[in-house]
Amino acid sequence: MILRGWFKMGWWSKCREFWEEMDRKGVCKDLHSYSIYMDIVCKSGKPWKAVKLYKEMKKKGIQLDVVAYNTVIRAIGLMDGVDFSIRLFREMIDLGCQPSVVTYNTIVRLLCENGRVREAYAVLDQMLKKGCAPNVITYHCIFGCLEKPREILGLFDRMIESGIQSEDGHICDAYEEVWEMGIS
Repeated sequence: MILRGWFKMGWWSKCREFWEEMDRKGVCKDLHSYSIYMDIVCKSGKPWKAVKLYKEMKKKGIQLDVVAYNTVIRAIGLMDGVDFSIRLFREMIDLGCQPSVVTYNTIVRLLCENGRVREAYAVLDQMLKKGCAPNVITYHCIFGCLEKPREILGLFDRMIESGIQSEDGHICDAYEEVWEMGIS
């Protein structure tokens, strides 16, 4: 879409003008256009605008898909914190929209950034129960907030047992460093 192209070129004001012009000309905005614009305003450092667009979509009766939910969950997490994101995550599930690995990773990252590691592990377990396979990003989010060598090694073992391998080798390096420090 035109909006995405202009945004990639750094023309944020053009995106906004085009979005407003759509309203003036009576162009019907659909799920796809809302999702793109929500992503643009989020990446432009204006998560509150994404939340406003989410509310507008709900008011108009536009049913969100997983991509739109992922965007607004991230926006709400940046703006209002993880608890509001979790509420929206639950709403998404209650409305029958299945979370993707991106959705779960967003929630895990927000929990970890707020020091809520146990809850992040619970989300990891929930992913597995729901048949959504965690990826290396899921594990990287949790690794980033662990401090004890035993916890790091335990998560590393869990990741390897699930068949995931770090593509960049950083986790393997960290594993060796932790092993050399000794388990505590």
